[in-house]
Amino acid sequence: MKVIILTGKNLVGDVEKAYESGADDYVSKPYDYQVLLSKIKKLLVK
Repeated sequence: MKVIILTGKNLVGDVEKAYESGADDYVSKPYDYQVLLSKIKKLLVK
């Protein structure tokens, strides 16, 4: 299962913690719809 973290937090420690927890990608709010869609498509190809 692929996991993208979508959060309002964007501190370096938060990003690192997300990846250490097994997230495949990280997007912070406010996010651009096209960026999120691109990340989803990228993970679906893998």
